Amino acid sequence: MPFEEYADPILGELWFEDDDEAPKRKEKDEDQANDNPYEDHIPNSNYTNLTELSPLDHERQNNDNDFDLDPEDSELIDIKIQELGIEVLAFYKSIHNEKKEPYPGKWGIFVYDWALEKLGQEIFVRYGGKYDPFESRNFAWKKIHKHEMYHFFIDAWTLSKESILKRELYNDYLKEVYNVFRPGLEVVEESLANRFVFNSLKRGAPLYEVKDWVIDFMDRQPGAYANFRGDPFPKRAKLAAQILMGKKWKPQMTDESQAPWMKFNPKNPIHLPESCPNWLISNVTITGLPLLSYSLPKHSEISKYLENYCAGTLERTDHAYLKIDNGQKVKVPNKHSGEDCIRQFEFKNILHKSEISRPDYFYERERTKTWKPKFCPRKYPL
Repeated sequence: MPFEEYADPILGELWFEDDDEAPKRKEKDEDQANDNPYEDHIPNSNYTNLTELSPLDHERQNNDNDFDLDPEDSELIDIKIQELGIEVLAFYKSIHNEKKEPYPGKWGIFVYDWALEKLGQEIFVRYGGKYDPFESRNFAWKKIHKHEMYHFFIDAWTLSKESILKRELYNDYLKEVYNVFRPGLEVVEESLANRFVFNSLKRGAPLYEVKDWVIDFMDRQPGAYANFRGDPFPKRAKLAAQILMGKKWKPQMTDESQAPWMKFNPKNPIHLPESCPNWLISNVTITGLPLLSYSLPKHSEISKYLENYCAGTLERTDHAYLKIDNGQKVKVPNKHSGEDCIRQFEFKNILHKSEISRPDYFYERERTKTWKPKFCPRKYPL
């Protein structure tokens, strides 16, 4: 059975109009329609090209004998892989969010063409040209595809739970857990996705020939991405609890009863590679992606932004809040252990509350020499 035929009836039954929860569910559904978990990748997909890929092999191209990647772009990608992990190269878009940007009406695994150039070139150099550019790109595609297929599996597993519980789980999990903690160690889905790749590095398997490169590539990713070794059972138990609990989940919570069912099952026809569409994205400049364009600000910088640029005055409750020039109260992010920068969701919330876009934030940071009082505060309304 095609995965869409399995998924569509379940997704259609998640909301009921004849029960007491209908108004809340409808309101929540409308809120989530405006909450796009993929906006850091391609905010608008109108100006990009999309080509469907084979689930097993990257297609041959006309330029198979050359790599086409600017050295500065390659360096930027290296930095972002270390900061954010493999998601700077590709992403999985859930069938739950098929109607959302990017590419409304499509879902599955999306990989940027320059990601295959970047990793293919690494493999080509690492092994001294043993594999030609096409073979090197193909290894890169297999690595990316294997990792992203685990995300598809988790999507399918969550869908099966939604069919039983008759309530939405996946987007709650994305919003309340995954996007809050990524790339920290609590995002065990990324640890398990790289573990899925690690387990595939057996003699005779497609990636075995470049095993050393695959392991090194995963080791240089941050937080949860590099935490793929060790017993996967506790991570599966934690992931099950995260998905089933959503906003109520706390870091100590696990669900060991569900952990055994969170293993990829090659005998399940829904889990076959052919069940998940694969797309190659071209005509996207690397620096045009929000995920790659800017680094997250440090805690000290964001305090200067709120206090100096937004004329924030301190208001204390159980947390530190600043009341800024537009009347909004903005929570000052706490510094998390081992993290110099604020988290992605914290930055997005601050931008929203202070009514400034991400590009304008960095333009103004440059203009004010990183929020020096001499050039602040801003003139509001903007």
